[in-house]
Amino acid sequence: MEARKAQISGSAAESRSQARHGGDQAEFVRLLAIRDRAAVEKLSESYWKPLLDFGIRLLGNRASAEDLAQEVLLKAIQNAGALKREESLKAWIFRMAANCGLNAMRRKPPLSLAAQVAEPAASAPGPEDEAMKAEAVEVVKRAVSTLPERQRLAVILLRYEHLTYGEIAEALECSVPAVESLIHRAHEELRKKLAGLA
Repeated sequence: MEARKAQISGSAAESRSQARHGGDQAEFVRLLAIRDRAAVEKLSESYWKPLLDFGIRLLGNRASAEDLAQEVLLKAIQNAGALKREESLKAWIFRMAANCGLNAMRRKPPLSLAAQVAEPAASAPGPEDEAMKAEAVEVVKRAVSTLPERQRLAVILLRYEHLTYGEIAEALECSVPAVESLIHRAHEELRKKLAGLA
């Protein structure tokens, strides 16, 4: 409950910050729209790694994730003029990432959890605790990958990309209560899938 309040209050704090610094974002977006080299480089530097990480978590492989990151950055540059002044740049970029990711997932369905569990888990060499932790992380990743599309997107955006509920709502083009419902249903589903492993 406290985490949920922090997420919602984080969204309010970001909105206030954007109101104070809205001119900065507006100027940056204006420069992107005219393909200013420095703005394009800053966008790429700021979002390549988060988009790549998002793509790997969503699609499961680096090559597809790189394609996704590149596609999203190109779309962001090409469509920068479409970003509304009151919209969060981060949420807008992750909305494009979510849409591109969903399209990629529909073109290539993910493996079932049973097929993924059959694959050997890659664990870092080291003490037994490290190996067990790495294995647990892999099991959770596999369980997340089996969630329905929108639940998976919501969980990845919340837990791994650290978007607020408000930003997730913008990215998924839904209301904050809808995001709360997606997250709740995803957590319940993950609890069921991981219950036998504890």
